[in-house]
This record gives sequence, structure tokens and C-alpha cells, in this order.
Amino acid sequence: MVILTGKDLTLNEINRVILQREKAAASSESLAKTEKSHLAVTK
Repeated sequence: MVILTGKDLTLNEINRVILQREKAAASSESLAKTEKSHLAVTK
């Protein structure tokens, strides 16, 4: 993971990185939910 200092980034770039992380977290969360419901169905 790259450590970024504030002065290296514009506010837009920081926001974009935060959004990407939130999207990644949300998609992995929904993936986990999908796997759980799939497991419940197959049991």
C-alpha cells in the first residue's frame, strides 16, 4: 500500500481514493452476503 501525504494530492484525488475504497468495501460486503445466502440455500 502506498502512503500518500496530503501535499502530494489534490482534494479531488483524495476523494476519488476514498470513494474507490468505499466501493471496494461495499462490493466485498455484498459478495459476503451473497455467499452466505448461497450457502444457506445449498445446505
